[in-house]
Amino acid sequence: MQVLTVEGVVEHEAGRLGLSAGAGEPRPVRLADALRTGGVVAAVIAAHPVARVLRDRVAPPVPADEAETRAYFQRNRDRHPQDYAVERDALAARLGAEDAERRFVGWLEERCAALVRLEPGYEHPGDPRHADATHRH
Repeated sequence: MQVLTVEGVVEHEAGRLGLSAGAGEPRPVRLADALRTGGVVAAVIAAHPVARVLRDRVAPPVPADEAETRAYFQRNRDRHPQDYAVERDALAARLGAEDAERRFVGWLEERCAALVRLEPGYEHPGDPRHADATHRH
């Protein structure tokens, strides 16, 4: 139900903004993406090209600034053995893309909250409003 709901909001918002996408190929959902954005949003972005187009319109990636990139590099020297000058551009681009993903998720959650009203009983089973909130993973 959650995936169908998010897909519907994505399609609604893309239509509202006049966005479309070709029949692009689905992409595998990577664990890192699912953990960073939430499994539902990661699955929708991976499966639907229009979701990727919408993401790029709503939250275009902007490379991270110098201070953020350098701080990340310093905190993660074990992952980046090369000199900062060699790694800087790739790191800034990746950090910017991850920030764009977070901004898109926040925007999409706001749009879902504004547009979606679930009927009683269709909440996530772990939601305290659900009649049987005993869901376990």
